[in-house]
Amino acid sequence: MFTRRSSQRALSEQYNVVQSGSTNQIAVMQAAIPNPIHADSASVQRGRVQFQINCAVCHGGNGQVNQKIMQYGLYPASIGKPTDPAAGYTDGYIFGIIRNGKGMMPSYNRIEEMDRWDIINYVRSLQGKIAIPADTSHCRPGETGLCTPGASMMGPTRPAPYYHVNANVAAMPAMADTTKPAAPADSTKKRESKP
Repeated sequence: MFTRRSSQRALSEQYNVVQSGSTNQIAVMQAAIPNPIHADSASVQRGRVQFQINCAVCHGGNGQVNQKIMQYGLYPASIGKPTDPAAGYTDGYIFGIIRNGKGMMPSYNRIEEMDRWDIINYVRSLQGKIAIPADTSHCRPGETGLCTPGASMMGPTRPAPYYHVNANVAAMPAMADTTKPAAPADSTKKRESKP
């Protein structure tokens, strides 16, 4: 009979997750998430664009660490070779690292979910785990077309929701009636001067 603790330990060993309290539960759950985006050439291309924008600064264009950043005391993981530890992680675990961060890597939750899965497909192509070869060329500054991401699901075209918590309508000041525009002043009349 499995207890909650023993099944958690079994999952931790299965997904190679370090035990650390509630973080362990989250990591195990994320490791079990399958990648919903099929690794095709379009997904890898979208992942390349997002990787160059968000990840290549630290991890390098080919996933084998940007050496210049190490002089500032940052030592990002190499993720682009088939021998790197990241090659053994599940797609869901890498998704969780992108979403929540790990170690000195901050959270990149600003990247939309589908784009995170595309980045994972691109990383898998860098590692040689899928048949699609990775394009590691970088775009020049200001270049558009295939070098820019597509439309955003949460960008400036989507209005930000507004939630007014604990609103007391009776205590709110009365608002001016904005349904009728104010009549413009007549500029043809001569002003009267006062004596």
